[in-house]
This record gives sequence, structure tokens and C-alpha cells, in this order.
Amino acid sequence: MFGWFKNKGEEDESRALAKVEEAEPDAPRDDYETALETVGSMLRSIARSAFTIEDDTADDIQRRFEDWAQHILIQTPPPDRTLEDGDENRSFPRDWLALRRIVQDHRRREHDYVVETVGGLRGAVWAFVDSLHRVMGMVAASDRQVGGNLERLKDVARGGSPEMLRSEVMSVVREIETVIDERQKKQRSQTRDLGSRIRNVSHQLQETRSPASLDPMTRLFNKKALEDHLSQLIELSDLFEQQVCVAYFDIDGMRGINEAYGQPTGDLLLRKLADMVARAFPQRTDFAARFDGDAFVVVQNETPLKDARRLAERFMQQARVVHVKRGDREVHATFSGGLALLEPGESAKGLLERTARAAKRAYDGGGDRVLDAGPAIIEPKEAG
Repeated sequence: MFGWFKNKGEEDESRALAKVEEAEPDAPRDDYETALETVGSMLRSIARSAFTIEDDTADDIQRRFEDWAQHILIQTPPPDRTLEDGDENRSFPRDWLALRRIVQDHRRREHDYVVETVGGLRGAVWAFVDSLHRVMGMVAASDRQVGGNLERLKDVARGGSPEMLRSEVMSVVREIETVIDERQKKQRSQTRDLGSRIRNVSHQLQETRSPASLDPMTRLFNKKALEDHLSQLIELSDLFEQQVCVAYFDIDGMRGINEAYGQPTGDLLLRKLADMVARAFPQRTDFAARFDGDAFVVVQNETPLKDARRLAERFMQQARVVHVKRGDREVHATFSGGLALLEPGESAKGLLERTARAAKRAYDGGGDRVLDAGPAIIEPKEAG
């Protein structure tokens, strides 16, 4: 769950080392060189297994430990050093003390984060158990009260006068209405409290990205991770009445850019635009993914539609300045976007299709704009 896995890079390194040892079983080895290679491999293992810790993103941690691996292996400048003229071209003494401090601090932060997240998950589970227990007790108590009122009404019906019967009926109806109203208020209060706990834990768990959930080119979440995340949010929205907004962005004329400047230029521009998506939607409740080809989707949880529209417009403005240089030319691209608020009963597939259609209308209207999607068309569920 938290990125502790043996990935392909580690397996490749292990196989390569095994082949060397098998080919040269008696070859003398320099212990110091072996130690350097081991430390470098360990640092790169930390980089590959990185996950976001609060405001320190997985990508930042990966770059930091890759830079430290380079420093230890080939004596590049220490990552935290301020460079002066000529520093790029000389070797630096290996800063072992700083490296030890960096690794110790990172492991401590990983430990604290995992303990906090797992503790929050346990707390959310127990909050659910406690809420369920209280709701069941409350239902049983109110059912006993209603049952007593109905028994009293039966007694009056057996031998009371019409006037007494009418009065008792009105009294029982008012008491039942009070019981139902109090039950609903308590359930809403408990649901809000439980929803807050679950949302906090879900944000933390969302940040533990595994390679299987990432698009290899852009390092954003991939389509499968997006669909899973959106389906979970829809379930939470049904339970806790959260507002979920989805923005769908498609690059205008990407095929023409590839044809005019070549696929490598198009891929570089795509990666730069993906970086802009990640920077433009940095909140913990934002979930940015590469949906398909040239399309990106951003899911914003607990975000009103007017705020989502403002953020989408700001992103469109920022994306216009992103470019790739080819000779004396700057290659730019714009987006066509669609925006929608999840409606009750809507599926993840329906919500994504609705925003994609809005993006298509924006493109047909000239591109470089974002349009609100129309109302959802929700098919009634079949009985049984």
C-alpha cells in the first residue's frame, strides 16, 4: 500500500550482479568500490520506492535521492550545495555526514507518516463501528418508544370513545414524528463526523502512488487509477454528500504538431503540459490523470462548481505559455475543456463521457476554451 515493493529496476540490478558473480566467482573485488556501488544502489532503491509525504512529492524525493546517488558514485556536487562558477566541471569530496543525515531524516519522516496514516485508518474503522453501534442502539430505543405508543393506541381503539381515539391518534402521530426527526438529526451528525474522518484518510492513501498507478510518460495517474478513484469518490459522495467536480482537458491539434515537428517534439510538449496540469491543481483533494492519448482529467473533491470553473480557466491561461523550442520557433498548444459537477445517481463512466462531450463542443467552437457540460442523463436502475 505504501510503495514497499520490489520493482523491475531492483530485479534487473539483482540479476546483473548475480551474472557478474557467476561469471567471475574468484575475481578479487575492491571493498571500497563495492561499498560505493551498494550505497548508490540503496539510494536509487529509496528513489524508486518514494511516495508523497505531506508537501514533499514522490517526484521530488525521487530526484533528491537520484542526485545523492550520483554524488556518491561519480562525485557530482552535493544536492544541497550552492554552486559557484566552474563547480559543474570538478569532482567533490563525498559528503557522508550530510548523506547520513538526509537518509535518517527521510526514514523518520516515512515512519511518522505511515504511523499517522495507519492510525487514521484504524480510527476511521473504529469510528464506523462506533457510529453503526450507536445507530443500531438509537433505532432499537426509538422502535421501543414507537411500539409503546402503538400499544397505547390499540388499548384506546379497543374501548375508548371516538373523541379519546382521535386525541390519542394525534398524540401518537406527533410523538412518532418527533422520534423520526431526532433520529434523522443524529444520523446526519454522525454521518458528517464519519465522513470527515474517512476523507482525511482517503487523501493520505491517495498520495501513496505505486508505479502501477502512474502513466510512464507524464508521471500523472493513469486511466485505471482515475476510474478506480472516481468510483470510490462517487460512493463517498452518495454517503456523505460531497461535491465532486471533473474537468476534462484535450490538447488542440496535437496530431498536427506531431506531423509538423515530429513525434519527439510532440512527446516533449505533452510532458511539459502534464507538468503544468500537476502544478495548476496541487491541492490534496485534486487528482490529476492522463486519461487517453492527449487528454487529461482532473477530479476535484469537495469543490463547488464555481471554484472548479475558476481553476480551470486559470489552468487554460497558464497552459498557453508552455512551449518547446525548435530552432528559432516556439511550439505551443492550447486545450479544449469540459467541466461538470457529479449529479446524484451518475456513474463514473457517465460523468467522464459528459465532460468529454463538452470538451468536444469546445473544440468544435474554435478550441482554447472550457465549457460546462450539460445535465446528466441517468438511466433508471432495473428493479432486482
